[in-house]
Formats: sequence, structure tokens, C-alpha cells
Amino acid sequence: MMDSCRGRRILLRMRDGGTIRGTLADYDILMNISLLAAEEGGRDLGDVLIRGDNIVAVAPDGQ
Repeated sequence: MMDSCRGRRILLRMRDGGTIRGTLADYDILMNISLLAAEEGGRDLGDVLIRGDNIVAVAPDGQ
């Protein structure tokens, strides 16, 4: 699934209950995820690297 989402917008559900949206740039075997043009709650985060242990779920962004 992750390979098919590369270059597309995804939605991450975080362990703290938040959500982050962005374009999937890359990921590794530990589910560390690199996002381009990420945003959280309407706030622009830019390009980010998110540690896999903070991620609860990953889904294609339907927005």
C-alpha cells in the first residue's frame, strides 16, 4: 500500500490524537515517514520527518 501512495497525499493519525496531512515522499521499515507540504489542523508544517512510533494509522487522503 505504501508504495502506491508515494507522491500522493496521505493522512496520518497520530498517537496524541492529532492528524497530519501531506504528500508522501518516502518511508522506511520502521514506518518513519517523510512528508512534503505537511499540515496539521490548518497549520502549515512544510517538509517533515515523522517517527513511526508516533503513528497509529496511515490512509490515503480523501480531501
